[in-house]
Amino acid sequence: MEMTAATAQQAGKVRVKDEQAVWNHYNSGWQNYLDVAKAARAAEGQNLARIFNLCLAARGAGPRKERGRYLPRIGGEVLSDRVSQMSHLAYYSSVVLETIRTRLPESTGRIVEMGSGWGAMITSLWLMGAPRDAEYWALEYTEAGRQTSQLLADSEPRFRLQTRAFDYHQPDFSEFTQPLETLVFSTYSIEQITFIKDELIDRILAIPGFTRCVHVEPVGWQVDPGALVARLDRIGKKLGLPPLSQAMAARRRCWRHGKNRNLLETLRRYERAGKIVIETIDKDLVANDPLNPGTLVVWRKA
Repeated sequence: MEMTAATAQQAGKVRVKDEQAVWNHYNSGWQNYLDVAKAARAAEGQNLARIFNLCLAARGAGPRKERGRYLPRIGGEVLSDRVSQMSHLAYYSSVVLETIRTRLPESTGRIVEMGSGWGAMITSLWLMGAPRDAEYWALEYTEAGRQTSQLLADSEPRFRLQTRAFDYHQPDFSEFTQPLETLVFSTYSIEQITFIKDELIDRILAIPGFTRCVHVEPVGWQVDPGALVARLDRIGKKLGLPPLSQAMAARRRCWRHGKNRNLLETLRRYERAGKIVIETIDKDLVANDPLNPGTLVVWRKA
């Protein structure tokens, strides 16, 4: 299915992410982790924990996102800038991972991450005690991301991870033919798709054994996009005034960078049609980058 008529009309008025630019940016970024992982594998041998944590250390050594007066938040609480970037990332990641892990009963047979990057989240899930013998699938757009995930998987025989190329614009889950209890998740990847199509939700629902989908994506501003404060901020923006709040500053940034605009709109439409049930929307749950807060969205088949 294509985008709805209203969404298609919107798309003609806003900045839409350039697919090739997204690929170039992230493939280059994940190449850095691939280089670290290769060096660690040569030094450490078949030792997933050591290789993975050296990659995390490289991630934590990166520069902190500086956003003026805005600071990182977890659950609405401000994190002190006296704490290192590595500590912020560890706290942020643990909160995100716990929201996913608690929705993974031992009966889960297949765990699928869409837009898996270099494999950080799906590998962390396995290491922190998600079902050991389930199938793990890292579906990723970039070559460097897939190669890094595969290197991690090859470092631990009991970690049943497989990597596949994946494009949100042409989502393909046809390889999943066995009716295994399945959880699908995404963390900060749908953000790169300005307008998702109905086809994505339809194909997730069609996965044999699909039970639940978990997203952590910067879509908090979509929770109540017509709110009075949002309308006032739009007026203020036209007048050249600063944002009214951190949430409004994040909203402006999402619009300016062509980030996803219709995930919640699409899911709510499917819920009204009786196809899914939205279990949870926890607005702006995590924000290591103060102006890119992730909202938790959990839904299941009706």
